[in-house]
Parts: sequence; structure tokens; C-alpha cells
Amino acid sequence: MARRVDNFDDDDSPRRYPWADWTVAGTIWEITRGEDYDVATENMRVNLHERAKVERKTVRTKIIRRDDSEGLRFQFFGTPAGQALPAVSRRL
Repeated sequence: MARRVDNFDDDDSPRRYPWADWTVAGTIWEITRGEDYDVATENMRVNLHERAKVERKTVRTKIIRRDDSEGLRFQFFGTPAGQALPAVSRRL
């Protein structure tokens, strides 16, 4: 049943992905399917690019395949100098 809450941001549930950490410009991350994400690797790659749009950043990604695992290596960057990204509305 629906419940009334006192504060819009009163959400104690953990975020699915640690975007605040992952989107720090210049930091290189490697994540593994089944440990860090559960969707198809291509879907996660798309999620990273969509997050870059929301953050008004760019991201580069690379699929990493090993014998027993698959994952992504990625790095976020600030908005390229002299390039304005289109306005992006944030969905709730």
C-alpha cells in the first residue's frame, strides 16, 4: 500500500550504482558483470553514456573480456573545451 513520506529526498535505499564516484573526471574504473552490474554489458555501456549526458560530461568505454568474465573499463571527462552539450532534463 502507498505510504506518505515527510521529505522527497528521504530515501535510505542504496543507489544501484555509485555514480558520484564513477563520474569523477579522469578516474579510470573497471567493473565486472555479475559483481558490479547485472544487465547485459552492452546495456551497461549505454547506461554509462546516458549518465555522461545527464552529468554534462563525456565518457569513453571499452569492453573487457576474460576467460571467465566480462566487464567494462571506463573514464569520464568534463565537457570538452569550447563544446556545449545540449540541455538534458533529469527524469525522476
